[in-house]
Amino acid sequence: PKTHNLGALLALIGDQGIPVPDAVAQAQRLTEYAIVTRYPSRGEPVSDEDCDSAIGCAEAVLRWATDFVETTRQER
Repeated sequence: PKTHNLGALLALIGDQGIPVPDAVAQAQRLTEYAIVTRYPSRGEPVSDEDCDSAIGCAEAVLRWATDFVETTRQER
């Protein structure tokens, strides 16, 4: 489905029997940033610590997704 809700998307992945590492499962908290960046007046300023944490989480998701796609392609 078309959604910015990372928790919902991660649930769909899990429903397919694909194991989601804890570091990737934490990405559901990044959904808030999708809303805040679209509607800036709705959110609080983000601290440097929260920003660094969110970037680290996003990087973990990107690494995991890239590895998953590459592994899946090799198995074909």
